[in-house]
Amino acid sequence: MKRFRKLKHYLIPHAGNKFKPALLAKESVAIIVLILFVIEGVYVIGTPLLQKTGFTAAVLPAALADMTNKDRVAAGNAKLVFDAHLAKAAQAKANDMAAKSYFAHVSPDGKTPWHWLDLVGYNYSYAGENLAINFSDSIDVEEAWMNSPEHHANIVKPQYTRIGIATAQGVYEGKDTTFVVQFFATPPTEAVASAAPTKSKTPKATVATAAAPASSAPAQVSQVLGAEVAPAPVGAGAVATAASSPNHTVTWVFGIFAAFVAVLLGIAVFVKSKVQYLEVILGGAVLIAIALSFIFLNGNTVSAVQLPRDGQAASVSLAF
Repeated sequence: MKRFRKLKHYLIPHAGNKFKPALLAKESVAIIVLILFVIEGVYVIGTPLLQKTGFTAAVLPAALADMTNKDRVAAGNAKLVFDAHLAKAAQAKANDMAAKSYFAHVSPDGKTPWHWLDLVGYNYSYAGENLAINFSDSIDVEEAWMNSPEHHANIVKPQYTRIGIATAQGVYEGKDTTFVVQFFATPPTEAVASAAPTKSKTPKATVATAAAPASSAPAQVSQVLGAEVAPAPVGAGAVATAASSPNHTVTWVFGIFAAFVAVLLGIAVFVKSKVQYLEVILGGAVLIAIALSFIFLNGNTVSAVQLPRDGQAASVSLAF
């Protein structure tokens, strides 16, 4: 009961607080404005620092794997299992792009995506690769992939059973950026188990980025890797998504806050007709205006996610 009275004192106009909610009084408004600026400052200054410290490398793969699986389920397909070997191959590709400052499915020295799978001894019947750079928010990466027909096809392809994701910090076209590599694959044993009876047993043509020659289809290796899988990445789910999507998270916080203050202001102005305090109205208006201004500002400073210039993903199918 005591807590309710305190909440009522701060939020609801009534005779006890002279129809002047304490939250909208000038003293409270000044403190809240300071808090809003601190949150915005932490977002603006902290996000680039976290990316440079490697925080993104730990959190982004978990968040993207979770979002990819949600999109697959929405499309009626099974979730992918996070595969440590695929993640190792993705890390090798990401490191190579960062070291050589290129962004393409095929490296300047002619290495196709499948080279990195061969490098870790990964045997597969289906494989695919998605790439992205120039982003500040993992949700934007997933949305960019889903809005690209070829990358969307990789994400929802029913034949895939495994996923591995990695990132690397580097420079591309004179700008610091994070390279993201997403590998999909299906070990031969899983491909056979899920194959339709009419599935062709002859090798299929490689479907890849336009820069990849048709002869780039990889030879299968004798050792079957991919059966060993990593546990679900630590922090996967809503927490990882929020941590790796600072812009969407801070926008959500400011948006909820603005809506909350708008409701309180509406109650103060329209429900309690005795409210005559300009201070209350101005205080609420100031808080809403600042929150919406930060949402607008942050929305206009987010970098557009860049996909490979040819607009294509990469995928390959082999006989099994």
